Amino acid sequence: MGSKQKFKLNLNWIVKEEKDQISLNSPYGEKKKYTPSKHLLEFLIIKSCINQPKSLKLITQDIQNVLNVSQKEVENKISELLKAKIFSYNTTSGNTFSTNELDRYKWQLEFFTSFESLKNSKYDIQNNLKNSHIAIIGIGGQGSIIAQILVAMGIGKLTIVDGDTIERSNLTRQLAYNDSDIGKYKVEVLKSRLKLQNPYTKITPMRQYVTSKKDFMDIINGKDFVILCADKPLVKLGRWLNKVALSERIPYLGVSGNWIGPICIPFKTPCFECVLSHQINKDKDFEKYLKTLEKLKEIPRPSFGVRPILSGTLMALQVIKYLTKVMDVEILEGRFRVNIDLTTEFEKIKLDNNCKACGNTK
Repeated sequence: MGSKQKFKLNLNWIVKEEKDQISLNSPYGEKKKYTPSKHLLEFLIIKSCINQPKSLKLITQDIQNVLNVSQKEVENKISELLKAKIFSYNTTSGNTFSTNELDRYKWQLEFFTSFESLKNSKYDIQNNLKNSHIAIIGIGGQGSIIAQILVAMGIGKLTIVDGDTIERSNLTRQLAYNDSDIGKYKVEVLKSRLKLQNPYTKITPMRQYVTSKKDFMDIINGKDFVILCADKPLVKLGRWLNKVALSERIPYLGVSGNWIGPICIPFKTPCFECVLSHQINKDKDFEKYLKTLEKLKEIPRPSFGVRPILSGTLMALQVIKYLTKVMDVEILEGRFRVNIDLTTEFEKIKLDNNCKACGNTK
């Protein structure tokens, strides 16, 4: 720990200080109590920092007034409190944000204090979002809500791709659009809404459908992450993206029916072809089903307004976890779905070493 590094109580805790007890309560129902008789060193460290952030040196000086203890012992105990999310770092390392940005992201930054380390401040974590360029292909129910969440949280650059115009039937599940937008191109309307939402994000609209592997090459070039929410042409879209993303080493997330995931990190986690093989092994009639769907001029897609919003929100969560690099991502080797009866399902999917696209011969 550096001599200038300061520590403070994590703001997630509500503190009640009494003569012989310090009680900590979180908004999520977690409770902790520290007393001199059972937790003397923790009690004194927390007491020292209740009103203001302090350096290790100052905390140690406070404690040494009442207890014979070394600075190393204090440092070790502070490390435990940091791991337990009782303490957080008070640092400006990595703060490249304007006053308005700091005000905008105030409570998000406080959330990120729970994931700070000596290598990563909350500002570094926010910068992981700011420095990312994401492409979303298909901005209907799922894609538009993902775009809104990513922009609200501070993604630096976002490319949105869709050739559709807004139809009245979209409005039950695509909350970015309204009646006055009917007939307008989705990418143009969404760009305007997103710029109002967060002027610090650069939005690039691409008014087109994806009809070939070459289209994907043009779209994902230079991107840090790709999210596929379009559904036509079925299967071909996934295969085109998979080939290009693997060749360019760009991670991506797609959906299959109501299933979300896995996130494909090229040659490290399952790709689209791995998922298809998994599904075919699980259901021998799946290939016939896909061929039947591909022959249809329009794929049946009944929708209930809450479902794409719910799944889109959870997709955005997984993408944010991946980009910030400080939270566990649950769908690196699996996929999940949430049903409207609030039941959830998770399937483990392993990278297929014999996969024709990403197997170990590649």
